[in-house]
Amino acid sequence: MAQPSALERRSKLASVLVPSAYVGVGTAFFSATAAAAYATTRGLSASLWSISQGDIRRKLEGTKGDLFSSTVAGSVAGAAFGAVRGGRALVRPSALVWAAAGFSGQGLISTATAFGLGAESAGPREPLLSRLAQKSWWPLKQISDEEYEAELNDKIIGLEVEIAMINDKIAALKSSKDGQAGMNTT
Repeated sequence: MAQPSALERRSKLASVLVPSAYVGVGTAFFSATAAAAYATTRGLSASLWSISQGDIRRKLEGTKGDLFSSTVAGSVAGAAFGAVRGGRALVRPSALVWAAAGFSGQGLISTATAFGLGAESAGPREPLLSRLAQKSWWPLKQISDEEYEAELNDKIIGLEVEIAMINDKIAALKSSKDGQAGMNTT
């Protein structure tokens, strides 16, 4: 049996790679469409909700406004995703599924915030490395400048002791060498 030519091998390879490239580009396009629709709709619905409630500057953390905004944004993102992916047939089911996902996700976040799991402390927050240094399981610890200086002084003293011991050994070797040299000459 004859070996396939280089052109035939390339065409087989292209027949495998080209569809997978289309899938990758299509997935990226669908994801970007859904994300853009979600973010835009979430911002608009949050603004409209706060305007309808009479307070434009009100923060919508853990309120009905958050649930409303996430549900509407999920619905619009799902509808956009369904329209791009499968035409009119997928618009309603996608909108319902994504609305449920937006509602459930926001409900979980609101519940976690209500129990203080995501709440910020009232005062200024310490940097992450400082907080980690206070943990018992963290291998590093934060020390003050005085503690650091004391540790460096201890190390310097230890090095000075080692240098003194090495100098004593050198002096002992020189004296033993001088003693042996004196014995050999007599």
